[in-house]
Amino acid sequence: MNHTSPIVGALLGSLLASVAHAQQPASAPSEDSPAAPPSLVALARGAALDPSPWRWSSPLTWPARPSQAAARVVLPESIWSRANADLSDLRIVTGDAPPQQLAFVLNQDVEATALLTRDAARPAPQPEHPGWSVIELPLEHTHIPELTVRVTTTQCPFSRTVEIVTRRAPSNRAAATRQWGCTMGAPTPLRFSDLRADGARLLLRFKDGDNAPLEPLTVEVLHRRRAALLPAAPLEAQPRLLVGNPHADAPTYDLELVRDDLLRLPAEEIAVGVWIERLPEEEPIDWRHRVTPALIAAAALAMLLLLLMTLRRVDPDEEPPAEEEP
Repeated sequence: MNHTSPIVGALLGSLLASVAHAQQPASAPSEDSPAAPPSLVALARGAALDPSPWRWSSPLTWPARPSQAAARVVLPESIWSRANADLSDLRIVTGDAPPQQLAFVLNQDVEATALLTRDAARPAPQPEHPGWSVIELPLEHTHIPELTVRVTTTQCPFSRTVEIVTRRAPSNRAAATRQWGCTMGAPTPLRFSDLRADGARLLLRFKDGDNAPLEPLTVEVLHRRRAALLPAAPLEAQPRLLVGNPHADAPTYDLELVRDDLLRLPAEEIAVGVWIERLPEEEPIDWRHRVTPALIAAAALAMLLLLLMTLRRVDPDEEPPAEEEP
């Protein structure tokens, strides 16, 4: 009776298991990334669009294989100096020829983002603002809407009239005025909300009167950013963001009907590239619309004068000039 040693048996068992596993059909690879529902993907494509009326475009870093079911394009602050104030000209188009619109819904962040923070900011007098101490708040971009300025201090007691200026120089008219003060305890932070910076700065000015300027303050400029949300799907070419068409109306997409479903999906952040400006093309002059009655009358008068001068040179009744005697 032959007995197989335990070591040889273990090797034979391992070899048979390997052969059996190799003969099994290979299973399909598992999808790690969630896919957007087909109903949303069907609503993602919009109509074709001629991009020539849009002045500005920016490429989007669209992934070849999206990792989430939705894509979130956070609009940079630089868009506000190029787009319409209500973003009615905002479009997202494919990189195909001709480009096709990608439907999206606009959403706003709940939490505000700090665009500027100044610690130990000290109000200082300025000749352009007599009787006021001023803190200048420079911004990187212009026309940013829905700004909030928050001012905090540890000083108490005090009482001041505070104004915020949002317009460009030389206009120094205040956009809002607040009474800020403290008699005891910790001062309540001062807030200016729903501001829109026309220029690339904000001005905080404090009416000191007979008092010395306030102690150093902490000033924050906050902004609730907006984002375009759309279903994520592979695209053959990189899409683009379009703005800068003052005659464009706000788009109406069927995707808006399922906004809540789209907002519940996990979203992948899509970066916005550098803005590219489309220079306006020179239109050929159509002289048919440039010829006015005044030009026609002037041309007729010139032709009449030219005809009279020609007839005067060849008049047969005119006597030749007399020859001078030597």
